[in-house]
Amino acid sequence: MLIRYEDNYIDIPVNPEECPYDQEWFEENINKPEYNIWHRETRHLDNSYIGQSEEAQYKWDQVAGNAPSLEEMVSNKILEEDIHAWIDQVLDEYEKDLFLSVAYDRVCTPQEYASMHDLKAATVRKRLERVRTKMKKAVTQSPFSWLTSEEVSK
Repeated sequence: MLIRYEDNYIDIPVNPEECPYDQEWFEENINKPEYNIWHRETRHLDNSYIGQSEEAQYKWDQVAGNAPSLEEMVSNKILEEDIHAWIDQVLDEYEKDLFLSVAYDRVCTPQEYASMHDLKAATVRKRLERVRTKMKKAVTQSPFSWLTSEEVSK
């Protein structure tokens, strides 16, 4: 498997049985230049920015402190895929579209969704309420049953 480091790739032998991801998935999800640029710009921050203004130091600290680790990025991506697969199993196609658009990804409000689909806003809110109820019932029987009822209702 090729791992990107700055502008070069390092070939690391990987047993396909131990790693369920192929090179294409790895390129799309991990080998991103954003992480490498961040690492190159921040790896010498231990004392190298002494003498800079307080504002510049604060900005560098924010960049270094808020950037997710590679492990966090991979873990979040896998969790996101698992959640979407579970939603596919639980909801019908129109329910999934409504839930993802309005509640999960928050692409639009219930009113905007209603106008895009020639529905009343009250109808969209009621359908969304039914979808949430359906998901609350299903979540107790799923791999995500460790979620508390407060987290499910968010």
